[in-house]
Amino acid sequence: MSGLDGVGIALRSLAFAERRAVGVKNGGLQTPSEVLRGAGNLSNAYNAIKDLDKTVGKGYLEPLKAIESSKIAKNIGTVSKWAAEISNPLTVASAALRVMDAPSDKKFETAIKEGSGVSGMFLAEHLIKTKSAETVIENAAIAVAKLIPNEGKLKYVKMALVPVAKAVAFVAASLAGSYLGKKAGTEIAGHA
Repeated sequence: MSGLDGVGIALRSLAFAERRAVGVKNGGLQTPSEVLRGAGNLSNAYNAIKDLDKTVGKGYLEPLKAIESSKIAKNIGTVSKWAAEISNPLTVASAALRVMDAPSDKKFETAIKEGSGVSGMFLAEHLIKTKSAETVIENAAIAVAKLIPNEGKLKYVKMALVPVAKAVAFVAASLAGSYLGKKAGTEIAGHA
């Protein structure tokens, strides 16, 4: 990670943490998996912000050092780091748990819908991370950045534009892929 890439990582992680909160709110068998995935997302966001804080040199996170050194925070950090590392398997496990939680007459339909949603999400995430997609996103962000004056606090906005654009594109692709995959799965299940 270099420069202000941490802004993009933090935004992407916070967006996914919000999605995990919605999953927890909805309840069901997948709730423990959603909690772990959310903790992993928050851990990634915190680490990116911490690295960004060092890069920019503002020291905004200085007051958190006392909290960070507590035994409880260290244990939470360990679980969060582990959850961040196994995010994809937890995504698949959450889908499987939604299938298990479905009424018996809806399990087949739910399995097709969830499998299609996870497949669509992973496909969209892969495509948005390809070099050609990243180049398009970077070029668009750079074109917009050229329109922003390089003065005062606007220079930080200008510097963060590429990583923010990449983060927004990744989250949008992931959510759109999941949504479209589930829609396709619903159609397929309706004809099965």
